[in-house]
Amino acid sequence: MTGPVMFNDPPVRTEAMLTLFRTVQRRLLLLTAGAAVLGVVVGLLVAGGPGVWGALLAAGLGLVFTFTTVATLRFLAGRGPELLQIVLVGGWLVKMALVVVVMLWLREQTFYHRGVFFGTLVIVLLGAVAIEMYSVATARIPAVEATTGDVSRVTTQPAEGAGTTPADGEPRQDAAREASDGDNEPPTGPSSAA
Repeated sequence: MTGPVMFNDPPVRTEAMLTLFRTVQRRLLLLTAGAAVLGVVVGLLVAGGPGVWGALLAAGLGLVFTFTTVATLRFLAGRGPELLQIVLVGGWLVKMALVVVVMLWLREQTFYHRGVFFGTLVIVLLGAVAIEMYSVATARIPAVEATTGDVSRVTTQPAEGAGTTPADGEPRQDAAREASDGDNEPPTGPSSAA
């Protein structure tokens, strides 16, 4: 059995995990593009140019917030859990600080429509949560990875009732008795008639 994975250990990249992260990234991109197109159309109809800007800003902010988490997980796949926790928590704090700064800056701006911005952002964030939950729930991640080890050392256990017990390797008394009783009796049945 191997010890814990530490900071300087080489990454073990499981293909199933990387496939999951690629799938989530692709779905997040499609969701954000769809939400941006829908938001731009609705924003254009509702508020003209400011509506378009509101939809684009919300889609961009939502994509940065959700996509970077999955990209970080993909990069850290197979590395130690300590490093994963440090990077995820640190990255989350940086993203929250970025969101606060952007929201404070946007509060004073008038070039975008706030209703379209809020609606598009809610669609992107709720859709991202749904995508991540669905992708993880339907992922096929093996519990045990196949390794290339020495397969020349194969041991076989005797079948049940084969004359030995698995514990001590001594012949079983009832199996030995059956074998000796069977030698003294003449064969019976259809084969004895032939």
